[in-house]
Amino acid sequence: MAAIPFTGTAEEALAAVAEVLGEATGAVIKERSAESVRAVFTTRFFRFKDDVIFAVDQANKMLHFRSASRVGHSDLGANRKRLETLLPQISARL
Repeated sequence: MAAIPFTGTAEEALAAVAEVLGEATGAVIKERSAESVRAVFTTRFFRFKDDVIFAVDQANKMLHFRSASRVGHSDLGANRKRLETLLPQISARL
């Protein structure tokens, strides 16, 4: 999945990310810095934990992201589906 362009400041982009993650079911923001927001999603049924990070590239005005399961070989597309849900919400706030 491609990075998301943003037009404001890095701080504004990360604020949008934090706002969307704060509203997302199962998400807990673990760390927020001037360059990134890190969160953990816990699945409802099996309580699996997935790590999500959004990082800004201020020079190129791009928001990069990654979502990965902590255990197992396959998540059956869960991380991709999660990002496909979150990214439009984040983009709308940038």
